[in-house]
Amino acid sequence: MSEPSPLYRDAAIMRMREQLDSSHAFLGLATERWLDDPLCWAQLGYAVMKDKPIYLLVRAGTPIPANLQKCAVAMEVFVSEEDLELAMARLLARMR
Repeated sequence: MSEPSPLYRDAAIMRMREQLDSSHAFLGLATERWLDDPLCWAQLGYAVMKDKPIYLLVRAGTPIPANLQKCAVAMEVFVSEEDLELAMARLLARMR
């Protein structure tokens, strides 16, 4: 896979900053693919630096680093896409 162009990367980072600056919390959908995506790393790091509460929806079996587990206010695990809606409802209940 090739590197994104600097213009694409800069635009993506500006969108990310605007979205996270206007949000109350960071909600991440943690899957194996998510853990390999540098933009997701940037989003998570920015959320930590902005002191946003971290909430994670985690696909069962996805390894979550110990330090990320410590940062998360709450995590809910889902097994399949069918289970995702229920996991999201549980997570939203914990956000209130």
